[in-house]
Amino acid sequence: IADAGGLISVVLIIFFAILVKASLDLVIRLSLSHQVNTYEDLATKAFGTFGRCLVGVSKFIYSFGCLIAYVVVIKDNLESALGNLFAFNIDSSVLTWLVSTTIVLPLCLLRDMTPLASASVVSNVAMASIVAIVIYLWWIGVGDAVSPEITRGNHGSLLYHHWFEIRWAGLIDNVGTFVFTFVCQHTVHLAFDSLRPELRTLQRWKRVSSFSLGASCLISLMVGVFVYMTFWDR
Repeated sequence: IADAGGLISVVLIIFFAILVKASLDLVIRLSLSHQVNTYEDLATKAFGTFGRCLVGVSKFIYSFGCLIAYVVVIKDNLESALGNLFAFNIDSSVLTWLVSTTIVLPLCLLRDMTPLASASVVSNVAMASIVAIVIYLWWIGVGDAVSPEITRGNHGSLLYHHWFEIRWAGLIDNVGTFVFTFVCQHTVHLAFDSLRPELRTLQRWKRVSSFSLGASCLISLMVGVFVYMTFWDR
């Protein structure tokens, strides 16, 4: 948001949430009408073997990239977090291997998302906590303590600079970040199959996707906007 501009970032986050919601509903509608239950089977129906291979390669590349990103996040953050909480030091590489093999790997081996239904409550509580912490940091003005705002001379008012200015170079660089926030088409069938059999209808799915993408969009906006208002383009 700091790189792209305030208002345009908010608009793009909402736009991509709506776009992904529409695409999820389309995938499920087509899957039900053609009686298939995987993304690969749907691609085969439309484009034959080539489509199936293309979807498989795309899903692998995307999932592999995500996995690398998650491992890097673990390596960069978990060591310092545990060290600050419990006042002990542990090698970040050892900790990363431990978490990856005991937590991440078993989750990757699941062929169905149903076992995660209860555990996802933990994730939701964590996300709510993050939002609350971010809003609290903005409320107490921690950003001002880090670096006091400097009045800008030739850039117009601060309101324009913070919210209405579009920083094209940063916008182009960060469009992928806005899209990445909501991409979940590769797991849409797993999510649909986790519903009870009597609930696996298009109308029920539309309600699920609306709630899920709406909540994701709201959380993303709250975290992004409040962190932005705390530190602005610093």
